Amino acid sequence: MASSRTEIRVGQVTTPAGITLFSTVGGRVPAGKRWNLNLLVNNSTGGALTFSSSIVHRYADYGKQAEKTATVTTPIVGAVHPGGRWVVFAAGTSMYYARITPPGVVGPILRSSSSWTITDMKFNSTGDWLAVSFGSNPYLAIFAFSEVFGLGPYIGCGNANGAATGVAWHPGGAYIALSYSGSAVISAWPWSSTTGFGTKLTDSSNGFTATSNTALAFRPQGDIIVAGCTATPYIAAWPFTGTFGTKSNPTWTPSAAIRYLAWAPGGGALAMLTAATGSIQVTPWTTTWGSQVFDVGANVTTPKMLAAVDDYAFIGLGANVSGGEWSGVGGGFSPRSFTEGSLTNAAVAPLGVALDGGVAVWGGTSIIVLGSLIQPHTTSGGIGYICDAMSIAANSTAKLSGHILNEGERLIVAGSGALNVMASAVEITL
Repeated sequence: MASSRTEIRVGQVTTPAGITLFSTVGGRVPAGKRWNLNLLVNNSTGGALTFSSSIVHRYADYGKQAEKTATVTTPIVGAVHPGGRWVVFAAGTSMYYARITPPGVVGPILRSSSSWTITDMKFNSTGDWLAVSFGSNPYLAIFAFSEVFGLGPYIGCGNANGAATGVAWHPGGAYIALSYSGSAVISAWPWSSTTGFGTKLTDSSNGFTATSNTALAFRPQGDIIVAGCTATPYIAAWPFTGTFGTKSNPTWTPSAAIRYLAWAPGGGALAMLTAATGSIQVTPWTTTWGSQVFDVGANVTTPKMLAAVDDYAFIGLGANVSGGEWSGVGGGFSPRSFTEGSLTNAAVAPLGVALDGGVAVWGGTSIIVLGSLIQPHTTSGGIGYICDAMSIAANSTAKLSGHILNEGERLIVAGSGALNVMASAVEITL
């Protein structure tokens, strides 16, 4: 069958003045498509500016984009609203929340206090409810949340087993699960936006010989829940169908105690951030544990969080930022390591993924939004190279064409000041 050609508008972006980061224009090229790219870059300022652009396939780096200071120095955990417009973090018994406006402008920081030490927090998939676990009674509470007004009133569960360490929403939002510091079981409750907590389910079987779980995560399909622990075998999984099934452990052992877990969005891989070396490890998942585990990330010091960037890339945060990519085809891995220099404070508390793959963190004295800074190609003639620091005169427009984006690739641009970039393409169906 002959290929078809369609003129499309890829996207438009203004490079941030004073922030020399790469920004994504449009999305990825869809499967079965190819783009013949055209760029118009307008400099409406009174002085010459430089322009850089590259074609990349996947996220590979992050950089400081914007921050908002506040008088908090002891953050513990945090979460980002699914819409990427609110960030919430906990410091002892207080929750702080702020609105984020692209490309990373942080609004006023608001505070809500309680008498309970917060151990974990997670938004449901729609962002209407924020589940929070505590080290003391009520152990689990769910707060209403509005993108307009922020944090609202809460409902306590009333019958948790004791001090909690982690909380996880079932992907459909119909169940909420809880792990404990004094018990190796997992508890779960049905949840309804109209009636609140339902009757508590029968707890899972013990996952470990140790009595403290450290991390909890449902598979995106909702059929499996996984918990991490501080002692071998470090990790366990249970089938979940509204009841807990029979526990299983992998044939391999993670490198050290599990601190954080993250599923690939498609559910085909599970990543683990471990404590001893801070390494990111990934195992494939089909209907059960994969037979191998792969090291894909460099050391994350003082590990605080792990998040999936896409199906094959993960980002780990602590006192530094590190990430890794892996190949789901026949196993294998392609580690990429990077560090954001501003995160040298060991008290940094990562808050979650937001803003098209960016990450919001607490940097010790401020909320910092780490925008998606994809690794550019800056070698002339190299694969993906378009231009690097090309000069554009004042009040002029540059036109670039003849560059091809294949399926899965995306365009990134940067300027030394505010440049208006418009991208169009001839989209070819292969």
